[in-house]
Amino acid sequence: MTSFVIPTAEQRDDHLEYFRIDQDVIKTVRNMRKRLMRHYDVCLETVFDHLESMPEVAHYFIIPENLGYLKLGLRAHAEIVFQAKFDEHYYRECDVIGERHSKLEYPSHAYTSGYSNMLAAVIERGMKDKPTMKPAEVIALNRVCLYDMELVMASFHRHQLEKQAALHADALRVRDMIANTPHSQTG
Repeated sequence: MTSFVIPTAEQRDDHLEYFRIDQDVIKTVRNMRKRLMRHYDVCLETVFDHLESMPEVAHYFIIPENLGYLKLGLRAHAEIVFQAKFDEHYYRECDVIGERHSKLEYPSHAYTSGYSNMLAAVIERGMKDKPTMKPAEVIALNRVCLYDMELVMASFHRHQLEKQAALHADALRVRDMIANTPHSQTG
């Protein structure tokens, strides 16, 4: 497996530019952080309720120990996302999450649906909040959350490809060993 390489400052700037995350977006998300986190636990429950209803992954999400660990980890990551720092720590966190997702061997849509459902739940609660979330806040939140999802899913797929490459290399080594092993002669 290869180790994660933190994007350079120039690469990070390019990424943020692609997602149209500028200083106004960053400031907006940072200003919303406490408000967003106030709704986080309720929204997270809706995500886990959804995952528990999906036969493909339900067995994992009904185990209380798994849920406790996941909830703590997701809350910690949300705190980091809503700080909108985009520093080395943030990029490492995204890579670790993608690697963990990869190890579970669930299809990527299990994770992207979780992100999508969480974002929708946060926006829905924010729209009912007083004062109501403004369009610029919804846009900023979307930009930052979709960038976060991209980073985590890119890591997920990179780790999947690394595992496939390692398995292929192992298969080639075994094939070479078999091909180079003298066969016993029977007589």
